[in-house]
Amino acid sequence: MKTPTEIASYMPERLSARPRDKRGLPIPYSVKMIDGLPDFRVTDARRWRLCIDCRQCALCGRLVKHSLWFVGGPLCERHRLFQDPGMHRTCAEFALRVCPFLAMSKAHYSNLERRPPPPGMAVIAGTEDMEKPDRFMLGAASNYRVVVVEGVPFIEATPWLALHWWKDGQRVPEETIAEYRQRKFGLKPEQGDPT
Repeated sequence: MKTPTEIASYMPERLSARPRDKRGLPIPYSVKMIDGLPDFRVTDARRWRLCIDCRQCALCGRLVKHSLWFVGGPLCERHRLFQDPGMHRTCAEFALRVCPFLAMSKAHYSNLERRPPPPGMAVIAGTEDMEKPDRFMLGAASNYRVVVVEGVPFIEATPWLALHWWKDGQRVPEETIAEYRQRKFGLKPEQGDPT
């Protein structure tokens, strides 16, 4: 976990006005507050919809005027499907540097038996047994749309304008999309695949 000084040094100005949790981390705009406390596992459905309809950043809640940046694992990169709305690049990079789940290799998904979802909330089908990715992608898209997959709404980003990989709170050396796909999934580079 980063120190309060490190958190402050990475924090973009637009996030500084957000309320903080007990660790000093800004509470993302799209996180559900339950009994006055943030539950980082749960998205506020009303705010999620506002982010989608009004092109607001999932972290700071402000308008994203240019490219939207999405954070996800390898399958998100490949399919361009996300649960979390897009963000400003600086907000997304801040999350990749300081969010314990994204920035710490030893962090893990919540144990649902030990800490079940709050009443009225559901686990998205197929995500309850997922293994945490070894790295996270940060991808830029010009736009998005909402698609429904097996009854669950997802955000589908348009083709990537830029793509970077992060691990343990740091950007990793550049690797082309084709090289990563070949290493991770055994896929051969496709003709016209962006590098």
